[in-house]
Amino acid sequence: MDFDLSKPQKLLKDSARELLSRQCKPRRVRAIMETETAVDADLWQEMADQGWTGLTIPEEYGGLGLGLVEMAVVSEEMGRACVPGPFLSTLFSATLIERAGSTSQKEVYLGPIAAGEKRATVAQLEETASGISTRSDSEPSEIMVTSI
Repeated sequence: MDFDLSKPQKLLKDSARELLSRQCKPRRVRAIMETETAVDADLWQEMADQGWTGLTIPEEYGGLGLGLVEMAVVSEEMGRACVPGPFLSTLFSATLIERAGSTSQKEVYLGPIAAGEKRATVAQLEETASGISTRSDSEPSEIMVTSI
């Protein structure tokens, strides 16, 4: 049994390593991490342009429709470069929306996530929790709160 990466997976790994070693020098990573959001819009857009924000999102919603191995390949290189930002939380959220969301939720959220236009995270809330409120100091964005 062969557990090695396929040729396309190796190319993805090599291109991720090359881009991140060029764009994520330690000084830049520290500067990004010291900001209030720990997100660099230019770096995020470059990752989106590579298709990384849509790695596991189905093609019908603007993603690449790849699997967890490809996500792991890119994530490993991000860890190697200490890339700050919401990459894993965004892809995890997109996976939840794709698997458990309604058709309209998929249409509203998955395309913009794949394009790098929206970032996402998952919040877990206990049934007994009360007094939850949200606030945004930046440009208004859509917030979806669901209690499970």
